[in-house]
Amino acid sequence: MIFFLFLNWLSAYAGTLQLSVLDVGQGDAVLVESPDGKTALIDAGPKGASVATQLREHDIDELHLVIATHAHADHIGGMLEVIQAFPPRLYVDQGMAHTSTTYEVLMAHVESSGQAYRTARAGQSFSLGSEVLIEILHPQEVPLRNTRSDLNSNSVVVRITHGEICMLLVGDAEDE
Repeated sequence: MIFFLFLNWLSAYAGTLQLSVLDVGQGDAVLVESPDGKTALIDAGPKGASVATQLREHDIDELHLVIATHAHADHIGGMLEVIQAFPPRLYVDQGMAHTSTTYEVLMAHVESSGQAYRTARAGQSFSLGSEVLIEILHPQEVPLRNTRSDLNSNSVVVRITHGEICMLLVGDAEDE
């Protein structure tokens, strides 16, 4: 009987995409876990948000993809701790430099560690296993300029698709 229940649980669990919004206070951090066990983290909240600890609590031991939507501290402040603890296979950001120490230290680590890096541009896509597709919808090749906040307006916007389910994560993208 226990074996039968286990098989029912397994078939119900197979094919499940998990999206966890991590508790970071002010800011964003979203963990994506594909049915194939592939993982992505989109943003890492502010410094001190303990995202690396929360990833361990989710039994994460590897990050396949990390996306920083933009360089404001409430989205990348915890990123250095995360990528030091879980060096991702690929680190992606919007490609817009910021003068903050948080951004400069983070990017210095990405460069010095030899971390695989890519600038996000509309049209790119990343497979997260065989069932999950992460597509970059924004920013465009030519960034928006002279907006209220160019960093926000050029946030990396991603569409996550799993079967007939589709989710949109927009960072802090603004009307432009």
